Amino acid sequence: MKFILAFITILLLYLVYTKITHVEEAPYTGAQYLAEYGTVQEKLQQQTLSKQRLILLTTTWCGACKSAKRYLNAKKISFTEYDAENSEQGRSLMKKYKGRGYPTLIIGDESITGFNSRWVEKRL
Repeated sequence: MKFILAFITILLLYLVYTKITHVEEAPYTGAQYLAEYGTVQEKLQQQTLSKQRLILLTTTWCGACKSAKRYLNAKKISFTEYDAENSEQGRSLMKKYKGRGYPTLIIGDESITGFNSRWVEKRL
């Protein structure tokens, strides 16, 4: 009987102690969420960049560029085209991927100068 009373007493003391020492945390704020996870727009941009997408760097006078565009459109492969001579973004991509000719195709972090349909299909 003394054992049961001692057990109940210890249990009650434990429950009172945990109730007294329990400290509520401050609510999770929007600023904390943004600091930890970033904005939704940043997440979407990261997801978009991480997906395999095809970028085609062309010029207006290049016959191989026109053939590459015809092929990609015929196969219904979506791509983003930049004129590497007339657009700032096209020039910066040519510099970044060290393009040495036209067309330059970029998929993910890989690039190839000239058009090779097998290379495109293998990576998509």
